[in-house]
Amino acid sequence: MDRIIDLLAGAARTYGIEKLADLLYKPAQTLRNDLGEHGNHKLGLRDAVGVIEITGDLKALDRIERRMGRVAFTVPKPEKRAMKPVMVMISKLTKEFSENMATLAEAIEDGVITPKEARAALKENQDMIEAGLLLQAYLEQYLKIKEI
Repeated sequence: MDRIIDLLAGAARTYGIEKLADLLYKPAQTLRNDLGEHGNHKLGLRDAVGVIEITGDLKALDRIERRMGRVAFTVPKPEKRAMKPVMVMISKLTKEFSENMATLAEAIEDGVITPKEARAALKENQDMIEAGLLLQAYLEQYLKIKEI
């Protein structure tokens, strides 16, 4: 948890504590204390989300997602004519699938998967999953537009 607060504190410092504190309707010194400048870590969830939203720094959110075994990504806004973005996403998914299969084929070629090969395969697999989830999320958003 300390690492997440450290990421939030870094985002706040980069953005500017004074400016951020004003936007969060909180005294700057209180924000500093909440972010743990003096060993305290008592930033509330509402303020943590505010820091992420205002600064646009998603590192803490990414860390929380990884810790929970989840993946977050930005879904592009669907267009009225969805063909071009869908084709781009299909192309990306196909590329990631091919790279994943190539990595796995190389890893199992000798009948033994080393830890280094397993890490490489996991990374390629994660990239493929993210590409597929992005396409799925985009199509779901597209359907919402079309069903309205």
